[in-house]
Amino acid sequence: MKSFFRKIIKFIIFKILGFIFKQKINNNDYAIIFRKANNSLSISKPIFKFNFHGVYTIHNMDNVISGDFYKNFCDAVEKYEEREKYIGLIYRYYLAANLADAVKGLAGCFVFAGVSFGLCPYMVCKQIESDKRGKNIYLIDDFKWMSPGREERHVHYCKDQKHVEERFSEFKNISVNIINGLIPGAIREIEDELISFLYLDTTNSPAEIESLPELWKRLSPGGIILMDDYNLGAGLSMKQRDEVIHELGGCVISTFNGQGIVFKPYS
Repeated sequence: MKSFFRKIIKFIIFKILGFIFKQKINNNDYAIIFRKANNSLSISKPIFKFNFHGVYTIHNMDNVISGDFYKNFCDAVEKYEEREKYIGLIYRYYLAANLADAVKGLAGCFVFAGVSFGLCPYMVCKQIESDKRGKNIYLIDDFKWMSPGREERHVHYCKDQKHVEERFSEFKNISVNIINGLIPGAIREIEDELISFLYLDTTNSPAEIESLPELWKRLSPGGIILMDDYNLGAGLSMKQRDEVIHELGGCVISTFNGQGIVFKPYS
């Protein structure tokens, strides 16, 4: 009987400690909760080096948190009210910048649907600005806090298109074109026939899914689609995206940080 009560007490303590340290994890203070070893409870010290928006790793990430990319990123987010939030998202922008850099030599423009302050396309531009061949970039957004069919955006979502225009005025080898509108309707305003890199971050899954067939037709062979909110939250839109991409002849690579990557086959 005593053994039974001891197990109950251990179970309760386990749950309480789990709840307490889970809150700390969510605040990025701890990366691991605790472990059960030798039939006793023990709290583990953090063993992870980095936390990228809920993705913890012990591996060397110097290419992300040092060098020109990191400097440019920190400079870009310095003015934001929620600087720490953006710093936590750095790997998402790192992935976007380097995937875009990998296909900058392909025929076609870069398209970003869902812009806000333009941090992601800005980091892409910083990554490719030394390329003298230049690139046409299209930023699609209506710059409204709420739009039909869209999930609720953050209250700090950029509603000032002029702010975004000013941000991209520094680039000389890159032609940045802002389309005030929403996909799928705004697709017709993309003047370039081909697209080599497509970034979807509209918080409107139905609109993105509806737009995929038309955008796929214009995506260059070898081109990349990066879906920012691919596997965040409920899985229904993820399944729908998978089905559409599969029907088009591609497949989605799911990432741990919530993004989905699609490469268009050459044949």
